[in-house]
Amino acid sequence: MRPSTAEPTYLVRVVRLLLDDAVRAGADRDTLLSGLGLDARILEEPDARLPLGTVAALVREVVADRGPAFGLHAGAGRKTKDAGLIGYAMLHSATLRAALMRLVRYGRIMGDHNRIELEESGSTATITFEGHPVLEAIHGFTELSVAWLISGLREISATDLTAREVRFPYPEPSHSAHVRAFLRCPIEFEAPHTAIVLKRDDLDLRVVGSDVTLVGYLDKLAEDAVKSLGDQGSILGRLRQVLWSSLSDGEPTLTATSTAMALSPRTLQRRLRDEGTTFAEALSALRQELATRLLEDRSLAVYEVGFMLGYADPTAFHRAFRRWRGVSPKRFREQGPVGRVTRPPRR
Repeated sequence: MRPSTAEPTYLVRVVRLLLDDAVRAGADRDTLLSGLGLDARILEEPDARLPLGTVAALVREVVADRGPAFGLHAGAGRKTKDAGLIGYAMLHSATLRAALMRLVRYGRIMGDHNRIELEESGSTATITFEGHPVLEAIHGFTELSVAWLISGLREISATDLTAREVRFPYPEPSHSAHVRAFLRCPIEFEAPHTAIVLKRDDLDLRVVGSDVTLVGYLDKLAEDAVKSLGDQGSILGRLRQVLWSSLSDGEPTLTATSTAMALSPRTLQRRLRDEGTTFAEALSALRQELATRLLEDRSLAVYEVGFMLGYADPTAFHRAFRRWRGVSPKRFREQGPVGRVTRPPRR
């Protein structure tokens, strides 16, 4: 386990997105990379994580030095899918509440130090952000994050959603007119934390799942992954398909899964015993089989594969995979089909 004093790290996607933001604004990617001494090849590694110092240097270069409203405009121009599989999970949640709960649960995938909370009270729902102080000191980066989430909530709900209030933990900037024009709600500056306050009823808005390209890719991935997982007419085959559809919500439970299958927990357990397995064994076997398939897609970070399989903590996925295959997920991916450890899957 990484010691608490270690420098936080951030998924390489954070850097790629910032570079894309800068290029859209007219910057030269190669010049930026050269100025930071960053090897472009690392941007092609989905599992790469960069230290806080490197990320902060890029944020200062891209966000702080490109005009006062750059962060706001960059965030407003991003799409939900740009967040990778966190974005996918939000796009396919049933409601904004479910989408935000997934963001809360898995926000640390993008950065070790990220903390997001959702609190419902009375008629309001408050999303509170806590990032690393080094990055929070770059106010344009905070505005980018807020604008990205507001824009994303509007996108996935297909509404012109407005917050009841937005709070920033720094004095009112010179470009506050741009901020107010985008947010269209009361703004509190010099607040204790960055926060977005929504109408609680807005959390019940349905998510429309509008990203056809991403939907098609992941639907195909799901179809291929479950096709050979067993007889769909058997109780085990049905269970595996229900588990696949719910894994990104977090750790599946017997009660919730049996309800989705229109069975009582006792009946599901009995019918699984009749087929020679248990709920825990079926879940573990499914995760093992899907993990090996998903790791073959190098566009997915290992962190994201763990997310898709329902692990809230990346280290839990690493421990499970090492128990199953005898090597870490990263090492398994590096070995490729030739030279892989052939230890049979363990339950």
